[in-house]
Amino acid sequence: MQWWGNETRVLVSYSPDRWFFRPEVNKDGDLVLREVAFLNTTLGQFIRLAQSGCCWAVNQLEIGDAREFSPLPLFAQEHLWYDSATIWINQNRKVTPWHMDAYHGIFSPLMGTKDVILVQDTPKHREALQPLKIPIEQLVLTESAEQLCLSSNFTSRDHPAHNYTRERCPCPRKNLDALESFATANAFRPCMDTTHEDDSIFGGEKTLCNDESFLEHLPKIRCTLSPGDVLFVPAGWWHQVESLVNDSSLSAMISQWFFRSQAIAQQMNAERTKQGSFLHQQRNSKKNAFSVYNFDFLSSRM
Repeated sequence: MQWWGNETRVLVSYSPDRWFFRPEVNKDGDLVLREVAFLNTTLGQFIRLAQSGCCWAVNQLEIGDAREFSPLPLFAQEHLWYDSATIWINQNRKVTPWHMDAYHGIFSPLMGTKDVILVQDTPKHREALQPLKIPIEQLVLTESAEQLCLSSNFTSRDHPAHNYTRERCPCPRKNLDALESFATANAFRPCMDTTHEDDSIFGGEKTLCNDESFLEHLPKIRCTLSPGDVLFVPAGWWHQVESLVNDSSLSAMISQWFFRSQAIAQQMNAERTKQGSFLHQQRNSKKNAFSVYNFDFLSSRM
């Protein structure tokens, strides 16, 4: 963490359970993509929050050009068009569920391990995964819960499992109103079979089930990544990522993103130059590369 310093401002996301995003049925019976809540704080405070067990937390650092920090494999240097990088820092068993990215990605763990499952995107596999364009609902912390998480007195007993409201997007954190890059075949639903309750949910909320029976007949690639390993995930491939660490340690992984083609790279860089986007402004400044990222830019990748 010495690369940034404890006072670096970061945008922390966390949720009442271990799922970063997830399709679920809301109280009105609508299938929605539930997004995590966000808290603007410092990196040092985030580390304290995550290690306390107060919340299922994940921090994303949009760091621009990370090639000095994490050199690329030779095939990436010669055949891919670089875009940007993200560093993820999170707790044990934090999960980003089945989704695809529009960019090629190279995943490199820095601390802890990552359990990754991949499925190639084909018409037959899409039929099983059932991606749908579904509305986004953003979790929002109540003011009292937010102040508690920013205080120096919170403990695991203070987990704000029930202190959330919801906003249907477009909302302050996301301009999009719907996403279709997440699989909905494994949408959570009211749990009728108590033997399949999700016991990883804080606060005794064991009322949602995750059905992954659709995976049984799909050809999968599964691997466990440790520091020093590198995994290339082609754009459009479905994947799920789970963090695995010991005790109160945190997991960290750098994801480097690449355009699908040179033409797309030229078009996107031209648009960013015209719009004065965050990434264009920060790419060549190592000092500022670790500032709070523009979340709307990140959400456009989903």
